[in-house]
Amino acid sequence: MDMEWATDGRTGELFIVQARPETVQSRRDVDVFETDRLAERGRVLVSGRSVGGKIGQGTVRVIEQVQ
Repeated sequence: MDMEWATDGRTGELFIVQARPETVQSRRDVDVFETDRLAERGRVLVSGRSVGGKIGQGTVRVIEQVQ
């Protein structure tokens, strides 16, 4: 299972932001080695460990807690 977590910077609450079956490692070709490089670096917003070694990008969507 591939699960992504986020911590609220003000309250310290922990949230699951995405969960799906793991597919990256189980489908990789063990005979192929790929290397990705960033063209430039920006400000680090979050850090952690990844399942795969790919570089991704996308639009940030703020999810607010519904009470």
